[in-house]
Amino acid sequence: MPSEPDNSRTVDILPFRRNVLPADVLVTGATGFLGREIVRQFSDAGMTVRGLARSWPAENTPANVDRQTGDITEPGSIVSAVEGVRTVVHCAGLAHQFGKSAANPDAFQRVNVQGTESVLRAAAKGGVEHVVLVSSVSVYGGGTQPTTESAPCRPTEPYGISKYQAESVATEIAQNAGIRLTILRMATIFGEEDPGNIARLMRSIDAGRFVWIGSGTNRKSLIYRGDAARACVLAATTQPTNRSNGNTYNISLPAVPVARIVESISIGLGRTTPRWYIPAPLVRTVGGGLTICMAGRGPFARLNRTLGKWLSDDIYPGEQFERDYQFHPEFTVEEGLWRAAAWYRHSKAA
Repeated sequence: MPSEPDNSRTVDILPFRRNVLPADVLVTGATGFLGREIVRQFSDAGMTVRGLARSWPAENTPANVDRQTGDITEPGSIVSAVEGVRTVVHCAGLAHQFGKSAANPDAFQRVNVQGTESVLRAAAKGGVEHVVLVSSVSVYGGGTQPTTESAPCRPTEPYGISKYQAESVATEIAQNAGIRLTILRMATIFGEEDPGNIARLMRSIDAGRFVWIGSGTNRKSLIYRGDAARACVLAATTQPTNRSNGNTYNISLPAVPVARIVESISIGLGRTTPRWYIPAPLVRTVGGGLTICMAGRGPFARLNRTLGKWLSDDIYPGEQFERDYQFHPEFTVEEGLWRAAAWYRHSKAA
């Protein structure tokens, strides 16, 4: 296992218009988990970034960021944000919903579909040349076998359905407006400040509540936040050397067994990895029976779906983007998890 790590060209600026500062690129969702890292990397590269967010923290925003306040679900608030930029990285979206709210299709539709439509229409009206759309491998509906970009999209849950519909809306508007569109389907993103499933797993292991379900031999595709952001920056600032699959790409590290994910988190936290487990067939039998008794509804049905995801393979190769954009992830899954665990320990101690 590797040792724990120590913690091109830019787009031309359009002429200054109205009282909006000129910028190389607009990032929507600029204060979100991924958006913050995209903004930081653009800024570190010397680019002038305009960020769009519903609110901004008082500190920790780079000096060369033009902070715009707006909501993608309110089209009028986006108009000024797109002025003077040729490239938009549309990162804003709704995700990481747990429990009952995870199944609320209206919220996903409003933010992910209608919000994307508003951004693309504003981009078309404002003369934007290129939009990088941050999407998700959830559009496939599962990746038991290695699922490449040519696989059909059959999303089954509200989040995945909304992301696929957002892709369709963006594609239609971009084609009609002559906008170059690049779609990046992200595998599960993890890292420092993670609000999602890997963070939940980390808290469970740290609290000693984690129980193995299955043997952990099934594999999952992940991507470290820093590398996910680098992929967005690369797609926004360079032309691909090839287009092996049109404009749509999976962004992922090589899939790893669930056991390695759990062991890496445990090492990073200084915890002992549990060795005993509940056999997967037993879990599936009991969970399926309870779901039938509840007529496919209620907490047991949600628990059964969660267990099904945990026990499944989710494999989304990212080689096409690596090849077309000469992209080389900087962090392995283990290294990224160690960095996330170090941040978690520090934040817990603060």
